Amino acid sequence: MNLVFDDSFDGFLTAVFEAYAQSYAVSAITARRDFVPDFLIEHIDINTSAQKSERVWNKLKTLFGRDNYMILWAFLSEQPDIYTHIYHIIRQKIKQPEINILNHHTDASVASFHRAVKIVGRERHRMQAFVRFELMVGGVYFAKVSPDFNVLPLIGRFFAHRFSDQSWLIFDEKRYFGIYYDKQTRQLTEVVDVDAFILAQPKKHHDEVEARYQHLWQTYFKHVTIAERKNLRHHIQQMPKRYWRYLTEKQAI
Repeated sequence: MNLVFDDSFDGFLTAVFEAYAQSYAVSAITARRDFVPDFLIEHIDINTSAQKSERVWNKLKTLFGRDNYMILWAFLSEQPDIYTHIYHIIRQKIKQPEINILNHHTDASVASFHRAVKIVGRERHRMQAFVRFELMVGGVYFAKVSPDFNVLPLIGRFFAHRFSDQSWLIFDEKRYFGIYYDKQTRQLTEVVDVDAFILAQPKKHHDEVEARYQHLWQTYFKHVTIAERKNLRHHIQQMPKRYWRYLTEKQAI
């Protein structure tokens, strides 16, 4: 049985709930974006339920304790088979709650789980370092990103703490949603309704001082570089090229 959910974390947790509630013989749990029909394997479309997902999440917090966050991190890797691996880990933990299943690194599901957690953690760290805001008309700071993994849900609090005196929006171009922080209410909100013209040509919506600040930063970056000490290989290791198009200092002046 293949349980197909709506790509959301609540949808995945609902699938776990239904697997137990209906006693399904689950062979896979699949995100809808990854689902390919197979006439040899029966599938069921899972209807997401906030109530059911909350019950499962509370149970997982009891079972995994401080390690519970890793379930979300692994989920956010968006790897097609990770949902089945997480489900297998949950099943083993429920069967043997006294055993720390996450220490069983020889288990294929556990090994895949830890790899997913690691790559998501690394991407989260890089996003915290490589986000570059631009001041837009209206006083909102705006940044576009396109992370390999869905880490926007993991970086909101970091930026809310660091830039609590500013209203800002970080938008994921790949997944077409963003997180908005309102300095007045101090609340984080998920947004999907962003003007396509702003996304395509943000410079046309810059505040009048933004261009000057960008030029100053680019000039500083250029002049502090010591040509004799350049090490492009090391530079790319620390700052992969896939991030460069979002970095102010990497744009031509």
